[in-house]
Amino acid sequence: MQRAAEIPALDFSQLFGPILEENRPATAADTPRTDTREYSSPTPWENPAEGQETPHSATTAGESIEAPAQGLLLQAEQDREAAERATAAYKEIEQNRRRSEALQAEILKGTRSGASIYRLFLTAAEAIAEMTRNRYFFDQVQGDILQIYGRGLGEPEPLQIELDRTRGQLHHLQEAQKRETDLDSRERIAAAIRAHRARIRDLEDRIAATA
Repeated sequence: MQRAAEIPALDFSQLFGPILEENRPATAADTPRTDTREYSSPTPWENPAEGQETPHSATTAGESIEAPAQGLLLQAEQDREAAERATAAYKEIEQNRRRSEALQAEILKGTRSGASIYRLFLTAAEAIAEMTRNRYFFDQVQGDILQIYGRGLGEPEPLQIELDRTRGQLHHLQEAQKRETDLDSRERIAAAIRAHRARIRDLEDRIAATA
C-alpha cells in the first residue's frame, strides 16, 4: 500500500508580516506621552456635577437665606414697638379713667357741701378733658372763666380760683429753685417767682375791692 504524500507546512510570515506589523493598532505602551501637565483634582467651579457648590451658587444661597432673616428681624422689631405703644396708650387711658372717676366723686361731694359753682364747673370740665384725653379743652375753659368772669367782670370767686392756682405755681417754683444747681436756671426761676408774687398781690387787691 502506497503512503500518501506529506503536505509541507506553509509559512506566510515572510509574506504578510510587514503588512500586519504596519497595520497593527498602537498600544498605550507604544504611544509616547505628549501632555506634560500634571494631573490635579478638578476645582469646584470646574466640576459642579460632583455635588459641589460653585462660589456663585454659594453666594446666592447665602443671600437667599440672609434676606428672609432680615425681614423677620425687622417685622419682630416693628411688632415690639407696636406692642409698647399699645401698652403705653392703655396705661394712659386707665390713668385718665381713674382720674375722671375721682373728679366725678369730687363734683358730687362739692354739690352736696355747697361748693362754688365756678369750681364745680371747672372740675366737670377737667373730668371731660381726662375722659376725652383733651387737656386743651380744660385749659381753654379755665382761662376764659378766669379772664372773663374774674378780671373782666370782677367776680370774686374766679379771682380767688386764680389766686389759689397762682399760689400753687409759686410753691412749685420755689421748690424747683432749691433743687436747681445751674446758676442761669436759678436766675430764670427767680424771675418767674417775682412775677408770680406780683400777680398774687394784684389778685389780692382785686378780691379786696369786691368785698
